[in-house]
Amino acid sequence: MVQNSLTRLRGSSNQDGNAVVASVAASRQLEQVRGMKTRSSVKRLCDGCKPVRRKNRVYIICSKNPKHKQRQGK
Repeated sequence: MVQNSLTRLRGSSNQDGNAVVASVAASRQLEQVRGMKTRSSVKRLCDGCKPVRRKNRVYIICSKNPKHKQRQGK
């Protein structure tokens, strides 16, 4: 979907070059999603944080604040 819009933007010669750059930057910004912190020692940061063990790794999942998501390991 993003590739199709990029090829359409590149193919049209009547658009300004700055508009193309701005729209490409906007599409990349929409794709970026905040991940989780990777730490050697994970800790509960609030009451909503819960430890979960998946695939031999310990994760902290928080229902109150998504910024508290953590993963233990490399």
